[in-house]
Amino acid sequence: MLLHESLKRGGNFGGDKELKSGMPGKIIEIFVKEGDVVEANKPLLIMEAMKMENEMRSNSKVKIKEICVKQGDSVDTGAVLIKFDKI
Repeated sequence: MLLHESLKRGGNFGGDKELKSGMPGKIIEIFVKEGDVVEANKPLLIMEAMKMENEMRSNSKVKIKEICVKQGDSVDTGAVLIKFDKI
């Protein structure tokens, strides 16, 4: 989930298997690491887009399978940011 309303149009950006970028932006901070089990609604990362910092959260309880970005990366719309294993 994204805090900025204009980024929510894509729903959960990939369903339960991955988190995707809703628009171009820059990764500011990543709060999880591969192998972490994350509860629903917990912050995963912060991405700056449209000069706003947007906190992306998990939609459900998941295990972090792969982090596809690193802090400072610039990403395009639709870029896969994190892949999940459903629990």
